[in-house]
Amino acid sequence: MAASTGPDAWAKYYQGKNELATTIKKAGNTYDENGKATGQILEAGTPCVVLAMTVYDSKPRIRVSIGGQVKIVRFKFNDLTKPGNKASAASSLKPQAFNVVTPTPVQFTAYKNLLLAAIEERTDIDGPLKGYLTQLSEYWGGTMAAKTRAKKLWDAIQTQIPVNDINKDFGEVLGPMAVLKHNILAGTGFEKQINATSGIWIPARPNEPLMDYRVGEVVISAKSGKTTNTVKPEAILGLLNKNATKKRAHVNTTEYKVLQILHENPQKVGAIEAAKFLLGSKYNSWLKSNTALKGKYTVEDLTYACESYISAESKTGKLNYTKLFADAIKNSVVYIKFELDASGVGKFETIVSQDIMKSAAGSRPFLRSKGRGSGEKLGIQI
Repeated sequence: MAASTGPDAWAKYYQGKNELATTIKKAGNTYDENGKATGQILEAGTPCVVLAMTVYDSKPRIRVSIGGQVKIVRFKFNDLTKPGNKASAASSLKPQAFNVVTPTPVQFTAYKNLLLAAIEERTDIDGPLKGYLTQLSEYWGGTMAAKTRAKKLWDAIQTQIPVNDINKDFGEVLGPMAVLKHNILAGTGFEKQINATSGIWIPARPNEPLMDYRVGEVVISAKSGKTTNTVKPEAILGLLNKNATKKRAHVNTTEYKVLQILHENPQKVGAIEAAKFLLGSKYNSWLKSNTALKGKYTVEDLTYACESYISAESKTGKLNYTKLFADAIKNSVVYIKFELDASGVGKFETIVSQDIMKSAAGSRPFLRSKGRGSGEKLGIQI
């Protein structure tokens, strides 16, 4: 779909509105009240405020800081970032909200163009955030000069934008471009499977097991902060069982058996059966001594108590999933973490099997519960 411009864009974004904050989309000259070029250039990414327009104006009046002074000048309408409503928690920054989910893999240029057009057309994101997301996309998409523009915007609006959502969700959008243009997989071994023609594919389902996106044949799972989507027993066992050597190394371990019990039983039953397996003859005494299960309790209460016990054992007790999980993802999955920082463009960090094996005590992979009544099985968290 072609981006709206001129009178159509004015009717869609400005008609009936008061002044709106946005940014300069494309560097260009400013103009005086008579429409004469002033020779003062505004760089892409510069924050500005478009003053109210009752009719379409090809060079609307904007308020902008020039040389440390706030001035009112005119600027080309089509070179302004389209504003939207003020960003809110409801404004999704997930890949599925940016038109980059395709039925088959797409090449880099097509992906970047889809993304930039989608950002421009979003009406639920305000202008400054649109401008910042655009500059992030340009930088990680290979335009090095966009780093300076992103930094200026970051310094101006960092307290007003949803940093956590950008890290968690928009990082998934930027990741495929960072793989192809910034070689962030270097040193992982996976970079050998990537070249300039590698296609980008993002699944339509946002919680696809072990995969947030794929570049070429490299499966990538996104990580933000200290959390990832938990990897369910079925997916872990599937990876191990595809390789006879891997399966043979773990099939007789307590860790494998617990995953097997969780996988083969419904959520409410699996945790209970796994706790019985781990505790053995001590299960009944554990049950009686559990303060969370005094008096009347429901199956849901018991399930959650068992989940909590199993989770604690996998964090610091006798269940240690470090080797099993590292073997499961070896040569199969790479984790990528994105985090914004003072540079304005953020940074990517990769985590592969050998990094899991180096996990410090207290930060090893563990089984995490999604909470009482979640309906989800325990899954591995790294």
